[in-house]
Amino acid sequence: MPYPNSSDVASGQPTAAAHYNNLRKDAVYLGNVSADSVNLATFLQSFVLNMNIEYLAVARLRVPFDSQKPASVMISGCMLVQTANIDLPAAQFSGGAAVWYIFANRTPGVTSFTLTVNTSPVPGADQKLIGECYWNGTAIAPLSIRSYSNGGDTRLPAYDSGWFACSYNNTYAKAHGLGQFPRECIAFYSATNDNSTYRCGPISASNGTNVIDIVYWDATNVYIKNFNHASAGAIACSAGNAGSGYYRIFAWV
Repeated sequence: MPYPNSSDVASGQPTAAAHYNNLRKDAVYLGNVSADSVNLATFLQSFVLNMNIEYLAVARLRVPFDSQKPASVMISGCMLVQTANIDLPAAQFSGGAAVWYIFANRTPGVTSFTLTVNTSPVPGADQKLIGECYWNGTAIAPLSIRSYSNGGDTRLPAYDSGWFACSYNNTYAKAHGLGQFPRECIAFYSATNDNSTYRCGPISASNGTNVIDIVYWDATNVYIKNFNHASAGAIACSAGNAGSGYYRIFAWV
């Protein structure tokens, strides 16, 4: 339909209901009616742009400021834009090894945002989940930091097994809970479960003669069946071979 519906008015022109209603439709629904369109606040509630999350220190994270590409986010219907580096305060991590989730937080009366972390991915009031990282019990693993809005992370998997220990001559079955055949599955290998070493994916392993893909799936599970080879049965790739380490599975519908 044509947009905008509203039009200029002349000085002294009497106010008409149509003027107001058309102006409201333009502002709230981009010229549509509520039966055909959600309002702009609802449409933009998941908006996140240029949200880069970087390693700052052993237990610190930063959203760096770029005046040409500032991080922008909608939280609780409020449009927020950073104006300087935004750093996670000190002493936010504790306890043993775990995945920690990163949140942008709104403060009433402030048009930028702050950072917090939590072991639960469920946002509280005036929070938006923006990423994750792995805390190994003493430090953040730099390579584990993920911003959900950037790069490959825009295709978040429907299933994530998390890192789990593996060794050669085993079959692993992970229930993905998707209720159907996944459209795509990728398994990754890492020598450690904190992403601090090299990782490979998609993964393959060796039976001593050939290097073969070792991942397959059905409507219930994703499987990894490796080989009885002590030095290459868990992984065989250009970065190296190993008989043990850690796998992680992603699946999409």
